[in-house]
Amino acid sequence: RRVNSWSWPPSRRQICTVSLALAHGFVFPLMLMPWLEGLERWICLGIFAGSYAFLLCFGIATMTIDPIDAFVKAYVQNKPPPSKLHDEPGATLHCWTCNSTMSADSRHCWECGKCVAEFDH
Repeated sequence: RRVNSWSWPPSRRQICTVSLALAHGFVFPLMLMPWLEGLERWICLGIFAGSYAFLLCFGIATMTIDPIDAFVKAYVQNKPPPSKLHDEPGATLHCWTCNSTMSADSRHCWECGKCVAEFDH
């Protein structure tokens, strides 16, 4: 099971995404910026640098988060499940792949190899 996106080996999708993000950092300064002149060059560079810094910061933060479902996490760590959600009717489902109980809004992610809380895609 992958803990987060820093876990190895990386998937092909992850390699492609990181490669494109890094390549994007070279395309503007090396290929597009020379076509600009004067003040517009520096304005565009400032906008690019700010948006690229935003991309890198939030990309790293996203890759660091472990999105595991609370029930699956308790099951893996041999701890009791979260009682707050367990008592509500219809609040849990069973994942046949993980063989554990999970929250109703969680789904099994084949990329991560675990049930992901609040799975949105």
